[in-house]
Formats: sequence, C-alpha cells, structure tokens
Amino acid sequence: MDLLLRLLAGELRLAGGGQNGIYSNRPADAAGYRAFRQAVLHLSSIQDRHQLFAEPLMFEREWLLPAAAVAAEHLAELEKDYTVDLLPQSGQVRLKKRVVGRIVLTNYDPAQLSNAERQRLHEEAGQGADNDVGVDIRAGYPGGEWPLHGVFRLRSFHNVLNFIGQGLGDEPEFAVDKHPATPEVRENPVRTLALEMDGDGGELSVEFGGHNYALPAETGYQWNREGFRLLCQIFQMTVANLNQQGAPAITIAK
Repeated sequence: MDLLLRLLAGELRLAGGGQNGIYSNRPADAAGYRAFRQAVLHLSSIQDRHQLFAEPLMFEREWLLPAAAVAAEHLAELEKDYTVDLLPQSGQVRLKKRVVGRIVLTNYDPAQLSNAERQRLHEEAGQGADNDVGVDIRAGYPGGEWPLHGVFRLRSFHNVLNFIGQGLGDEPEFAVDKHPATPEVRENPVRTLALEMDGDGGELSVEFGGHNYALPAETGYQWNREGFRLLCQIFQMTVANLNQQGAPAITIAK
C-alpha cells in the first residue's frame, strides 16, 4: 500500500479531528511531503498487521412510492433491478437496490457499520473528485492511535512519471521518519522508485537521450523492482485499443 500510494497519490486531504489540511506528495513542499509520507507509513503498519481494508462500500438504497403510482405491468420491470415490497398498510411500494460505492481505506471491516453509516461515508467521498480515494482510520481499531480521515487524491500517469523524473535532480526525495504513534514498519526507503543515471547499469536498464537509466543494484532493489513492475501495470491500464473504443474509421483515398 505504501508503494502504491507514494507512486499514485499526489496529495492527502485530511478533514476532522484537528487535522484539516492538504499535504502534497512533493519534496519541494517539505512539511507537506513529510506529513504525507508519515500517513502512508501509518497505513503500511496497519497493512503489516493484516488489518487494512481497501474495498468499495456496499450498501442499500431505499425508495417509498405510492402504490397507486406504480402500475401492475411496471412491477415486473422494476423487479429486474430492485427488490420490490408491497406495503398494504401504508399503501406504498418499497424499492431496494444494492449499491457498490466508493473505495475507502479503513482499519475496520466496513460491513460492521450500519447501512446508513456506509451510505454516509460513500456520499462524503463522492463530494470530492472522481480520482479521490477515501481514508477513515478510527480510534479503537489497529492503527487507531493516530486517527486519519480524508481522501488521497490520485494523480495522472503523466504526473507519476514527472514525479519520478523530478526525483533525479530538481526535487530529490529525502528520508522521513515514522510518526511517533506508528509502530515499526518493515520498509521505508528514501526514494519511491530509485533510478540510477549513467551508472554501471543493472538487470533492468535502458538508454535514452544519450543517458543510461537503470534500477540500482543496491539495498532496496526488490522494492525498486516491484515499483517498476507496478509502473508497467499502471501504464498498461492507461493504454486502450482504439478499435475497441468505438473510434471513428478514417479512409484515405489513394
């Protein structure tokens, strides 16, 4: 989780608990970068204990309609997408639908929450951008010694590459210690994806623009190899076959 968020998240936006603020994942913003890294490390410590949940919120929406407003021939159509209950005493029809909501990172099983609470979290997460991933770390659960509530705002693949490139020169990453409330974590490398320019080369290397770039064969190589693999997977997810996307056909006359 820490590698994924350090690559993909551009900032952490916290709200509530006296922690309101926007913390940027950019070394140029030293204070914001330090807070971002500490929050990601805290999530990593929860994951190390197998207590981090990263899944969409599941809940039910419910509507009440006057029975007279729903014709009998429409009930069969409604039953394809909804659970339909007739309420003779109130003269109403109740429609229920299971909804797959926004993804939220939590230190508890969201299924333990009431339906109304899950719906509230979904609607709160939905107030932000489409590229926001909610986080709700609560007291009373593993990692609750430092509660966090807000969203991680994901960045584009172009900005992911720009972040890695800036780390080679203009904005090098720096070491960040864990938050005092965070237990020990297994890995906390300085750089999200360490690249070596014009070095001796390694198992993974490429020449570009007169320079040689490689994953350095040093401590943390496995982390860097995993980061490179993840980067390749993200790239594949951003590439679409235009023929499968309904792109217009262009004919060039000879």
